[in-house]
Amino acid sequence: MTGYRVMQPPGNTGSGASADWFIMTYKMPGITVEITPQIKKSFVPLKYWDEIWKRNKTVGLVAAEEVLNRKQ
Repeated sequence: MTGYRVMQPPGNTGSGASADWFIMTYKMPGITVEITPQIKKSFVPLKYWDEIWKRNKTVGLVAAEEVLNRKQ
């Protein structure tokens, strides 16, 4: 849906990001869903966020549905 593929983490966690916090706090797997392409190893300019949000606002629901379908 986003154009990204599922990947294993490239190394140890510990960047301080929310997925790392979740993993360390709850001792459960955590994920980060990328919804926008990287732009020159920098932050995505705010002018793109409205379109990015419109294209990806259901990503979380689609991911949750996928998990539920796999459990059945």
